[in-house]
Amino acid sequence: PDSRAVTLHLASEAYIPQRFLEIVRRDLCDIYTLRSVRIYPVFPTNQLCKIEAEELMEDLVDASMLTDDWQPNGLSGPERALVAKAVCDRLEVNEVWQLFGQLWGEKPETLRAYYNKAMEQKKSLKFQDRLKNILG
Repeated sequence: PDSRAVTLHLASEAYIPQRFLEIVRRDLCDIYTLRSVRIYPVFPTNQLCKIEAEELMEDLVDASMLTDDWQPNGLSGPERALVAKAVCDRLEVNEVWQLFGQLWGEKPETLRAYYNKAMEQKKSLKFQDRLKNILG
């Protein structure tokens, strides 16, 4: 076996962002001249939904759809509603409009109305495809 390959199981009580783990992995390779480092974070079961949610939101930040504090970044009302619905669908969360209405300081009814409007617009299909590519 190659002694320059390391596997690390990192236990934590809180979520560790993937960006941070990538920096740690890269630094370990550089500092110890390792060929590869595999990091497997281990979280309590009740953190799993939070982890996936945070990763999805960070993907939207990376795509410049959301700001660093997870607020819409230049999105129209229908686009905001499509983002909210896509995230909640992935997380299997039913309270879409209440959750994102609270997060974004909008009335849930307004977000729902924007979503209905988006479903009537052909240009929404292109945006939905972009969301699918970002969120996987």
